[in-house]
Amino acid sequence: MRVKNITGGTKVVLGKPYMGNYEYEVSENLRDIFIRNGFEILGEEVAETPPEETLPSEEVDEVAPSPDFSSMTKRELQSYLKEKGIAFEFKNTKAQLLSLCLNESEEE
Repeated sequence: MRVKNITGGTKVVLGKPYMGNYEYEVSENLRDIFIRNGFEILGEEVAETPPEETLPSEEVDEVAPSPDFSSMTKRELQSYLKEKGIAFEFKNTKAQLLSLCLNESEEE
């Protein structure tokens, strides 16, 4: 890996001096140490990874999970019921709305 000391001054990294504005070849496993000491990474060797084998996909019918009604607010429950076209009254309590939602989700 090639690095360059961009600090302008000489830096000592692991007991070895590196003069400013010069490029050096260093070990890949010391990358983080040189970055912390103000060096710029100029080039890294990228190991080629073999292409992943693609297995035939099995089609699975995904059923959308029903929402967590107990964590919804009263307004969210009202919106959900309105989306589904289920009649309710605005004076209904959260428990009543929750009951309507649960009944609807059981029917699906």
